Amino acid sequence: KKKERESGWPIVSFIPYNNAMVCFITEIGFCNGVTRAIEKRKADGKGKKLYLLHPLMHNEIENGKLRKELNATLLDGDFSDFEFPSDALLVFSAHGTEEHKKETAKKKGIPYLETTCPIINSRLKQLFSHLDGCRIFYLGKPTHPETISFLENNPEAIYLQSEKDIPLPDPKTNKAVLFTQSTLPTELIENAKERVISKGYTLSYKSSPCPVYEHRLTQALEALKDREIPFTYAVLGDKSSSNTNGLLDGIKEKYPDSNGFILSSPKDIVKENRQGRDIFLACSTSISKESALEIYTALVKLS
Repeated sequence: KKKERESGWPIVSFIPYNNAMVCFITEIGFCNGVTRAIEKRKADGKGKKLYLLHPLMHNEIENGKLRKELNATLLDGDFSDFEFPSDALLVFSAHGTEEHKKETAKKKGIPYLETTCPIINSRLKQLFSHLDGCRIFYLGKPTHPETISFLENNPEAIYLQSEKDIPLPDPKTNKAVLFTQSTLPTELIENAKERVISKGYTLSYKSSPCPVYEHRLTQALEALKDREIPFTYAVLGDKSSSNTNGLLDGIKEKYPDSNGFILSSPKDIVKENRQGRDIFLACSTSISKESALEIYTALVKLS
């Protein structure tokens, strides 16, 4: 309780069960950006038939729950030929949306709702304030909605995939900016920065990872620093989620002899990895508090 008061983040249990312990070492539940997007969809979608262009988050289970709750339909791919009913509301991704999709919705007369994460909007605003005379470099996963929307909206950006993707600076200016997918780990961003600088560029701006993701990783590492190695930990979230994998890799990098895995639901729990062991839970931002507590309860029962 003292630790909780000092840190401001919830510790669900440090109570031992049959000589084993289950506890959260990070905040639990969605980040504010996801929560805001869900609330906005619920509020603005009342009385409307919702059509989602993208899943809200990289979590198949949570997306399924949300679609059922909102009675929403997920559209896969191009919607230019889709016949919407008169009470339709098109909902764009929290990761950002390509401008041509907004134009298509306007031409079809379909009202749409933007739920872009405030952190992503803030990062974009910072980027555009540093663009004067700069070449834009971008780093991100090619299939991620953030990457797709950014590259389509900024076709002049140079997508970094290898050293060959970095041209030499213009003779008139060597200024550049580096923008990255928000859930990439710091190490990848720093590596890209060094690659760009090694080509002779001066960076006037470099984006940072999502502060919520960074905060939860910091929480996890701080909580584990005095634990006896090897310890066992689980990151709660979907295996397709960048921030879930980032938390897993971030802890593993700091504590390479630890035993870590991802849990998306109680069905993923392997009993042999649980019995008689303490287990520390780090929660990604793409799993709800309710789902996290379901996994927690299932782990306790296996103690």
